Amino acid sequence: MKLDSAFQIGKTHDVCQDFALVGDKEDTVPYVMVSDGCSSSPLTDVGSRILSFAAIEQVESKVNMTGRIKDFNHEVCVSKARNIAQSMGITERSIDATLLLAVVTDRVEVNVLGDGVIAVGLDNEEVLIINIEYDKGYPFYLSYLPECSNSFKKWRKNYWKTTIKSSLITPSLFTASGESEYTEVEGQDAFFLEEDDKPSIYMLQGDWNVKVFIELNNVKWVTIMSDGINSFYKTENTGTSLTNKDISYQEVISQVLGFKNFNGQFMQRRLNRFLKFCTKNNWHHADDISFGAIYFE
Repeated sequence: MKLDSAFQIGKTHDVCQDFALVGDKEDTVPYVMVSDGCSSSPLTDVGSRILSFAAIEQVESKVNMTGRIKDFNHEVCVSKARNIAQSMGITERSIDATLLLAVVTDRVEVNVLGDGVIAVGLDNEEVLIINIEYDKGYPFYLSYLPECSNSFKKWRKNYWKTTIKSSLITPSLFTASGESEYTEVEGQDAFFLEEDDKPSIYMLQGDWNVKVFIELNNVKWVTIMSDGINSFYKTENTGTSLTNKDISYQEVISQVLGFKNFNGQFMQRRLNRFLKFCTKNNWHHADDISFGAIYFE
């Protein structure tokens, strides 16, 4: 098994608010993690990193004991992150960030705290994509937990609970040809792929997070990524003006995750090549992008 991560600043950002890292110590469960700071909150480029490193303690203590992501304590994680931010003298709003965490035991368990995308590469070269988003682009942030007396925080949490309520999940499957021929998988709170040549994959949708469980039969790789994958567009010259045309996240994923080999920093290398492709073909991404990838040898 090999793990790698990569992230890149978006065209409309002055600093990169995304972060990604891997954990491959011999004495703990392997994991990859990505975090995406909220653009409208201050210093979330710092906060996304704080939240990620606060999460590491939970992974290497709680999750490592059982190998199950259900033992990840969200409130302990965000309390630690909040304390770190306060000790640095920066606002706790800096930790307004999403967090996607994938741990590997006898299967891959992904905890999606906010929005983001999961891609599963199968042995038959098909790729299953699970896109998790929220209405109005307003995901639930861990920084809303735990309860406190801060009136603004209570307002944000209550607004989310009454207005946004839950995630929107869109699974899809595309073929190895790279063509735009996508077979939609039935989208439910829980779904299964039970064919002999596909793994069993199912998800549980909580009040403010989504957990995805991926059995490893016929799985070649698993990648988690921030919602910046949805921000790609192509600039076209019409002769009289420049027009921006949106690019589907499925098409972007088919390009950026077209792995040739898995040696060394395979995710970073693949991202570097993809960015050259983008320059050549006038592709751009407005938002930051980040990736955590796991390859099963």
